[in-house]
Amino acid sequence: MKNSIDPAPESHSVNETEQNINAQETKNSNNEVMKEKNAVQVSTPNDIPTALDANEQATTAGSPVDKIANQASVIPIGLDPRRIYTWDELSSHGFKKAGLRNNREVNDKVVKKKMMSIKRSNGIISPILVVSARACLEQGLEVVDENGNQLSLDDPDIDSYLVIIDGQHRDDAVTRLNLERKPDERPYDLPVIFPQIERPKVLTMLGESNISTRPWKGTDYLVSLLNSSNLPGVNKEVTETLELVKKYTTEGCSEIAAWGYATGTYKRQPTANRLYKAQSDVETRNRLTEGSNKYGREIYETLKSAGVDSRMIGSKEVSKYLIEKMHSLLADGTTTLEDAANVITKFIGSLTQGEVTAINQSAGKTEDVDGVPHKFSRYDVARSKIHQLFEEYQSKE
Repeated sequence: MKNSIDPAPESHSVNETEQNINAQETKNSNNEVMKEKNAVQVSTPNDIPTALDANEQATTAGSPVDKIANQASVIPIGLDPRRIYTWDELSSHGFKKAGLRNNREVNDKVVKKKMMSIKRSNGIISPILVVSARACLEQGLEVVDENGNQLSLDDPDIDSYLVIIDGQHRDDAVTRLNLERKPDERPYDLPVIFPQIERPKVLTMLGESNISTRPWKGTDYLVSLLNSSNLPGVNKEVTETLELVKKYTTEGCSEIAAWGYATGTYKRQPTANRLYKAQSDVETRNRLTEGSNKYGREIYETLKSAGVDSRMIGSKEVSKYLIEKMHSLLADGTTTLEDAANVITKFIGSLTQGEVTAINQSAGKTEDVDGVPHKFSRYDVARSKIHQLFEEYQSKE
């Protein structure tokens, strides 16, 4: 007697088809069970609400994107915080990238390293972290779109913008790789996640998420402070000074030189811990530039106008010498800070092209100091030349 599940030779094709159908139904059933069991999974496009454009929002009741759940929420309604999305999926449903106005600059070297890592791994290992633009704005932060245009809560499509909190370099790396890929190569996906904590503060997330990937430097805290410059009680003059520090570092200054020029003193250089505390303590922030003056800025601009190399201007050795020399001129008790600053700027303005070239071409060297070989950097040598020239200038006055 034949087994009832064995197909009869004459009906092989029919029974095979039935088996395939049953197998497919079982597979589909299993898939549904797995979808219910999995707490975190990559979404499908059908799971994503559409981010309506301005016209649709104006004319359609009950927008699928709805609005942000409440002022503390960082995730648009309809998007599951437990899921991993891909940016292509979000983009195809109308979501757009945005950023914080003063976020730290993308480093090209870091992007290239990320590109190599993505190639080796055949994809991104860690998703980027995003939050809603609305939440950032409601927490007093300034948000810009990908073209640098300022966004506000009054923009009709503000709920379609998502701000990258952690992953700028990964985002840039994926964009470059996909632009460079050959037609037959598969594009790289950019996985996206939302914060897994309740009611998070965006600035806190910004700092902590970056600390966990690459330790923040002073300029990173500076950027974070500038992002919250519109908070109540923040002194505008302090913000202006912080913006100058960022400008000078962008132009090639070391952090310590940038603070020296922006504040006109080397006596109150803020530590990383103090900058970190200033993020949440307005009083500490407003004391960051106590005792500062405008004359360091004048020295900086005069050096640029004289043609001194930006690396020399931006070195601690040169900047500290000139700023401390300015303060040392006050020792007689009769010279004002303004007069002292004028002496320094006039001296810089008196430098000949040959003297400026000699400063710019300073090279490191090794000399014996009390019988012990001592290495001097090119900036040490430049400082010595400036000191010699200043002494000669003073003797002629």
